[in-house]
Amino acid sequence: MPKDRKRPIQPEDIYLLRTVSDPQVSPDGKRVAYVVSWNDRDSDEIRMAVHVAPVDGRQPARRFTQGTREHSPRWSPDGRYLAFVSRRGEKNQLFLTPLDGGE
Repeated sequence: MPKDRKRPIQPEDIYLLRTVSDPQVSPDGKRVAYVVSWNDRDSDEIRMAVHVAPVDGRQPARRFTQGTREHSPRWSPDGRYLAFVSRRGEKNQLFLTPLDGGE
């Protein structure tokens, strides 16, 4: 089938979908942190990662966390840190990471 031709959705297309949720605008209003979720084909589990993007869209979003079970991003009052929950091992843990570093 030619690339420009539409086709019906296929069951395996579920693995191509990404869901964006839990947007959190930084205290200065210049950035937004959010969660991107997807279904992992190999493990058949939902994966989540925190991303950060400038609100003005002048620069691309970047993945802020390295794991695949991170969620609930929250800004520090001064906007210099981002807290998030990560499941590493069997328990959820709270992480506080400088915005300029990421994980």
